[in-house]
Order: sequence, then C-alpha cells, then structure tokens
Amino acid sequence: QQKYGLKDIKVEDVVNAIQVFAKRLPQSIHKSLSGIRLCFRWLKETKQIDEDFTDCFQIRVPKRRPLVKYFTKEQVQQLISKIDVETDKGILLHAVIALAIQTGLRCSDLVRLQLDNIDWKNKKLKLTQSKTQKYIEIPLMTAVAESLSRYLLKIRPRNVCNFIFISLTEPFHALKRRNISELFSEHRRKVFGEAFLG
Repeated sequence: QQKYGLKDIKVEDVVNAIQVFAKRLPQSIHKSLSGIRLCFRWLKETKQIDEDFTDCFQIRVPKRRPLVKYFTKEQVQQLISKIDVETDKGILLHAVIALAIQTGLRCSDLVRLQLDNIDWKNKKLKLTQSKTQKYIEIPLMTAVAESLSRYLLKIRPRNVCNFIFISLTEPFHALKRRNISELFSEHRRKVFGEAFLG
C-alpha cells in the first residue's frame, strides 16, 4: 500500500478538505481556517512541505445564519403575561419588552435611553435614533408608562447615572445590548423552549 507524506499534499486536497469542513462545521469554519492557515504557513517555513497553499484559504465560505422567527400577537401577549412582576428582574424585563413592543425601538436605542428622553407631561418618548440619527417623538401608551414607572420607582438604583436601564446589582452600570438580549433570551426559553432562534 502506497504511503503518503506531507509533501504529497496537493492544492485540490486542501480545497476539498475545506469544503468538507464547511459542510460539517458551518458555524466554526471561519475560526478553523485561521488556525489551519497558520499551520500550513509553519509547515512551509520549516520546509516540511514544498507547496504554498496560501491561496487556498482565500476561499469565501458563506456564513450560516440562524433562522429568525417572528412572534405573533398572541405569542407576544404570552411572553408578557408569563413575566413574574413580583421580582426585580421581572419588573425590569416587563419594562424593556413593553417599551420595545410599543415603540419598535432597536435594542441599541433602548440601552441608550436616558431619563431626559421621557416627557412625562406630554406622555412622549423623545430621542435621536442611533442608526439613522433621526430625531423622533413616540407617544407613550398608558400601559407602557405604568410599566416604566414601576421599574423606575421601585427597583432602579438611584443616583447612579442618567441611563434608564441599569444593572440591578453592584457595581451598577448601564445595561448593554448583550445584557438585554440575554435577559430576553432567558425568558423566551422559559416560555417557548428552544422553538425560536435569533
């Protein structure tokens, strides 16, 4: 039986291997290619292979993106009704979800909201959107205003910063997109399991 060594590797062998990896490990192939490329570079520099396979790793492997499902009106109501507003986390989550549903604001805008953005007298939310840099005014429905008020008056840490959504434990800090996403994802899994992605 014929034996093969490192110097017997051909360009088509490397390309075929990359294609197999891309099918088997679509979510991690981009990270894997970086490590494999460094390995082949080292083999070339140490003269363990003669061929330069650098061009093989210029292949663009399409990223596999998760299927994003959208919630129906009934499912949205189910998400809200399942929130335990007897807990601090539940009060925070209810305010975030209620505000997001009514205003349609992106998560990036929600985390940037400050106390000055709320016009309680005229029941409006006034802000400049981060993505479009467009100034907007959004009416605050009574139910949303009540949810927001409950969060601000009952559990939001006082005299910390001007951002609306703040961590509930020390050291206090303004919540980031990741924090909001994790908070919502945890609740979504409790209600629907892993039925929804995104």
